[in-house]
Amino acid sequence: MNRYMKYIIVQSAHQSVPVAILFHHIIAHDSFNYNVENIISAGFCFIDKDSNVQVFGKSDSLGKKSREDKDPKIIRETIRPRKEYEEIDNSCNVIDK
Repeated sequence: MNRYMKYIIVQSAHQSVPVAILFHHIIAHDSFNYNVENIISAGFCFIDKDSNVQVFGKSDSLGKKSREDKDPKIIRETIRPRKEYEEIDNSCNVIDK
């Protein structure tokens, strides 16, 4: 069983910081090549239950490498719950039928 995912780090002119796009390992990296403006890096990652991120490898189809010194932080920031989202989730009432 594979427990890794693929990712790309992107930043557009409209974003102040780069963000990660994570996806299933069977999808080709270059599936995103035409949908984003600036791909900074790409590779594979593991994320454990404590949100520790390990990146490795590269995308041959995009010609981009993973960056062990920067990408884990960007991925953690992307998947980290934001306070405003937590407040929205906590305000929703679920009714069981």
